[in-house]
Amino acid sequence: MIIDKPEYRKNSKGDISRRQIVTVKCDICGKEWDTAYEHRQRKTLKDDRCSTCRRPPKGNACYFKRHKPVDIICSHCGKVFFKAKSQVRSSIYCSRACYIQADLKRFEHLPKTFQEHPNELAYLCGLILGDGYLRSRGKHTTQIIVAFDEKYPELIKLACDILEKLQIIHSLQPQVKAHCQVINFSLPSALLQRYGMLWNGDKYREQPKPIDDIVNNINLAAGLINSDGHVVLIRNKYENIGFTNTVKSIVQSLKQCLNYNDIQFSSYHYNLSPDKRTGKIYHSSYQIRIGRKEEIAKLRRITKYLK
Repeated sequence: MIIDKPEYRKNSKGDISRRQIVTVKCDICGKEWDTAYEHRQRKTLKDDRCSTCRRPPKGNACYFKRHKPVDIICSHCGKVFFKAKSQVRSSIYCSRACYIQADLKRFEHLPKTFQEHPNELAYLCGLILGDGYLRSRGKHTTQIIVAFDEKYPELIKLACDILEKLQIIHSLQPQVKAHCQVINFSLPSALLQRYGMLWNGDKYREQPKPIDDIVNNINLAAGLINSDGHVVLIRNKYENIGFTNTVKSIVQSLKQCLNYNDIQFSSYHYNLSPDKRTGKIYHSSYQIRIGRKEEIAKLRRITKYLK
């Protein structure tokens, strides 16, 4: 209620205000505050309430009758709590921890699937190390993006078949401007850490290297060659397989894989000079070549994924 008459008062600078000011007292707690008299003419509530008393009670932060709070059962732990029911989501959780645990349930089958299909897992790791990119999505999951050239649809189909066999939910996103297609999927960070495949951002800085069980599998080499390698014909007759990369740990993993499976190869190291136009100094590159006909035939015989 108003406890005095409207009047022009001085402000903090000593100037007379342009509006009439009144003092209002809260009908609930008795708190007093000053407000413009013209604001009172647009008043809609019957009683006067301060900012504290105007707030709804805790646990009932709902302003519409159709959003009245009710007893809700947590979709994960079964706990009953009092909250306004969501009009969109069918699954409601009592805490952030329950939401995370429920979200990770969609990955529960992956550890067993990875153990049952080591060849497909090694090939997928080769694709990620070659043309893959990792970025964290929260504290528990990591988003993985693998790029493919549209000129090789058989490699894209093979990657999708591998993901389906590993029961990984994925999506194929075309990117017309870059003439490439991107396969996007997510995996739990703890599972990637178990296989030595967890990093974030630049591979040159992180120097990723999988565990020996993955590295010694020949399908890792097939994934690396299919994603970041090349196969050329010399004189339209002799086949030559090459792999070039600036990340030393990835090249060392490929060397270990080929040595473990008794595949002979040649390795080269190039220290690139600065660019004459921009002056930029590039990273040193490492190259691996498999040129002998017998070695290429042996490589194709022991792995069915090399294209």
